[in-house]
Amino acid sequence: MSHGKSCHSAAIVLAVFSIIASTATAEHAQTTLRYNPGQPGHTSTYDTYINLDAPTVNYNGNWYGHITRDSDDPADPPEKSTLVRFDLPSWVYDSSVTVHNGKLGLWVYGLIDLDTSYDCVNVGAYRINPNRDWVDSQATWNVFKGTSNWSTAGCENTTWDRVATADDTLMFTENSAINRYYEWTVTGSVNAWKGGAANRGWNMRVPSYDGGPEEGISVNLTESSTAANRPKLWLDWTQTPVADADGPYSCDYVGSVILNGGGSYERDAGSLVQWAWDLNLDGNYTDAYGVGPSLTWDYLVNTLGLTPGESQPIGLKVFDDDGEWSTAAYSTLYVAVPEPTTMAFLALGGLALLRRR
Repeated sequence: MSHGKSCHSAAIVLAVFSIIASTATAEHAQTTLRYNPGQPGHTSTYDTYINLDAPTVNYNGNWYGHITRDSDDPADPPEKSTLVRFDLPSWVYDSSVTVHNGKLGLWVYGLIDLDTSYDCVNVGAYRINPNRDWVDSQATWNVFKGTSNWSTAGCENTTWDRVATADDTLMFTENSAINRYYEWTVTGSVNAWKGGAANRGWNMRVPSYDGGPEEGISVNLTESSTAANRPKLWLDWTQTPVADADGPYSCDYVGSVILNGGGSYERDAGSLVQWAWDLNLDGNYTDAYGVGPSLTWDYLVNTLGLTPGESQPIGLKVFDDDGEWSTAAYSTLYVAVPEPTTMAFLALGGLALLRRR
């Protein structure tokens, strides 16, 4: 029901997307991988909704949640908000992993009083602050666990309870389809957690609406009997490859040596496209290219300046089709000195020249 006020929102994207798989999968998608926690259900997903009108009631165990507002004063809290958190797998936190895009997906099964062309609500995903380690079986409008109160009831304090700006906000109207997933871009939160902030998930809340009676959306939660409709988190990610320089190597006088980078590998579903070698350890990986370059003694000594008779460190970096370099892997390369017979021949030659003079 509308009172004729307008609904305002930041950049809004409503996009339908399909369920990727029935189990945890990783598949190559252009330059990234898409991670899907899988179905049915998530043993590491926690959710519940909290209610201004029942501030001491915990709703954990319900298959549904609500996200609504019934006051058009932005200083007033929403009516109902839904808390959701995913425990991310340990590999996400590895420094070799880059998360390019994160999407929080909620299945919307109902619209609440969005029944005229003027009706609209904005639903935002607000990161909950690290010190609010809420418990889904205990959280209410008043407390986040046990007897520990939110700084402002409803997880509304923007200093202690949640961030002030949503990761993403979507607008819902009378024309919004139901019984489908909607996704919120939450890359900023995921990378904040990768950077060391404690993961407390999101407060899904309505910051603004058109005014009038309570309006909002209803969503499926983890306890939904339909596994395919439970909350999801998609992560598009890449992981740097691993270089293996093999060795140690030895190059005979006036001979050659073949290096071997074949043990290098890609840790995601992509492929390696370049092997770059630094043979004089000047920091420039431009001395040789390829998985198994063949290098002559003359090139090593007279072009690169390697010292015969010494075992010297060499480095390898590999580059993948995601545009990422590995860290360097190291080995050693021994360059032989000229053989004694060769030295003697050179000495005799020098002596003959002296006698001619």
